[in-house]
Amino acid sequence: MFGIEAFKDASIAGGLPKALMDIGGGAAFHLMIAVFAGYVAFSIADRPGLAVGLTGGMLASSAGAGILGWYYFGFLAGYVVKFLNDIIKLPASMQSLKPILIFTALWYGYCRFSNGLSYQSAGCANNGSSFHLVKNKWAM
Repeated sequence: MFGIEAFKDASIAGGLPKALMDIGGGAAFHLMIAVFAGYVAFSIADRPGLAVGLTGGMLASSAGAGILGWYYFGFLAGYVVKFLNDIIKLPASMQSLKPILIFTALWYGYCRFSNGLSYQSAGCANNGSSFHLVKNKWAM
């Protein structure tokens, strides 16, 4: 087996095609998801939204939310940070902590507090009809 299917056989070339597929098709693609959501948030909230969007994108990627989840959490992170940036006033000496530490900690706390319900709903919307009616109960 060679060519485009070479990664399926781990015995070819000492497993090099499989290793390259894992790096390029796995880890690098998940990183691009986070970068995409980060720059969606950056386009809305400017510099403070970048770290928050990257965090939301990585969480959406790990939850399997799909492309709708990336858009959803990029926009949500951007508008939440824009709102928080307007209402949180800090002294000038602490102003630089807002984009990297404060907003990211609040966003991550929100994501963990909501227990991933938003991620699951975005993943189900992305997958189409993931909810099925089973014995009068909704089950995934």
